[in-house]
Amino acid sequence: MTLPIVPCGRHCFVMLMMSCHSVVPAWRQACLVSQQVVSIATGIASMTVPVYIAEASPPHLRGQLVTVNTLFITGGQFTASLIDGAFSYMQHGGW
Repeated sequence: MTLPIVPCGRHCFVMLMMSCHSVVPAWRQACLVSQQVVSIATGIASMTVPVYIAEASPPHLRGQLVTVNTLFITGGQFTASLIDGAFSYMQHGGW
């Protein structure tokens, strides 16, 4: 089931949303709202993707595939926090 928002597909929709996200945050409120939307979407994806993987995968691979998905998500969050921690010591005057 797809939404008829963008006729060229999911990749064009994601590119459109990413470009809007990079242009719009000139306003603080827009940045906060977009952060909340991304957080809600991440939460929904974190709950639905493992269920989809478990339903669509063969029984003998089910646990391994769900575990790999969870490990990749957790590893990405850990890597992002390490990078954030490394950049937190920079001066606050610019980018």
